[in-house]
Amino acid sequence: MTDNVFAEQQRAKFLNRIDEVCDSLPDFVGDYIATILNRGDFKFRTAYVYAVDLRTFFLYFVENKRMSMSDITPAYLDSLLPRDIDRFMTYLQHYTTEDDVRYNESIRSVNLELQAQIDRTSDKDTIESLRAKMKTEAFHHVGASSRAQHLAAIRGLYKFLIRNGLAHTNPASMVDTPRPASKEVIALNAKEVGDLMDKLEHVDLNKKDLTYAKRQQLRDIAIVTLLLNTGIRVSEAAGIDISDIDWNGNSVKILRKEGRFDRVYFHNGVHEALKEYIELERKDPIGDVDALFVSRWGKRMSPQAISTIVSKYTEGITVKKAHLSAHKLRASFATALYDASEDIMMVRDALNHTSLSSVTKYVDSAEKNKKAAAEMRIWKE
Repeated sequence: MTDNVFAEQQRAKFLNRIDEVCDSLPDFVGDYIATILNRGDFKFRTAYVYAVDLRTFFLYFVENKRMSMSDITPAYLDSLLPRDIDRFMTYLQHYTTEDDVRYNESIRSVNLELQAQIDRTSDKDTIESLRAKMKTEAFHHVGASSRAQHLAAIRGLYKFLIRNGLAHTNPASMVDTPRPASKEVIALNAKEVGDLMDKLEHVDLNKKDLTYAKRQQLRDIAIVTLLLNTGIRVSEAAGIDISDIDWNGNSVKILRKEGRFDRVYFHNGVHEALKEYIELERKDPIGDVDALFVSRWGKRMSPQAISTIVSKYTEGITVKKAHLSAHKLRASFATALYDASEDIMMVRDALNHTSLSSVTKYVDSAEKNKKAAAEMRIWKE
């Protein structure tokens, strides 16, 4: 247990979701998920993800092999071969659920009628209007990283079954793990960071966003300053309580993605931005009174709300994208940190990664930006 309100709320939310998913699956799956939860107080995120992935795995057989859920027993799983798991992994790249099929059938006749109207007219405005009304058929596509996650859940289930004498082989262990294609790291350079901070300080937004932004200007500056200078995730920022901050040591306790608490350090610029927001603008929230970042409705800000703020201010900052997601601020921190230090181990530790392979992508990006990064320390204060 923990005295962090946000952490307890997250735990309760995920445990309820886990129960809902496991109720639709055979009992032995729930027993396996319980072993994940027993590994530590904060394994509920992993347990939930694995439960959802296993539900997709089981539904694959139900919907494609004309089986019922009760037919999928440990003995049936023990009879599968590596090729059966491979077929499932291929299926994940493009599949439709029963709900998708029903939805696609419902919109097909509407789309055909709209297409018929398009064929009968030559007016460009009418054609554009009709095409805008057409619906896209639904399907699911699971990327390489998520497919690898599915495979990890299946391998873990087989290990559980073998350990308990319910199966003898693990066909999933003989299936290659999907590898995502490398992507270019999108990160802000020194000039773009300066443009972003100017936009925050002068509240340079459209009229729709301007009124509310002025009321929460110090909060928004504190959020972006914290993310840019620590590299923490949005979900980690959302969970911070004021009591988590050590003002004398310039550090903050955060709940990491994998469910453990960690302490992150920051410089005086972050200290000042947080202090100014708390002392001059923040109002006591409703209920969760210790929450650091509070919405205009008086509640703890969700990760999605923080992401929306970042997207609002980063729009138009860089030509690389129309706007940058909040996660790209983490990439910006990592890239600039390597530029300034040329120490990949430091970047790994700062981002809380366990392997160097997770951070080498920032090194490649950093090399391209060294000239720009040389003008800052890491960001302007």
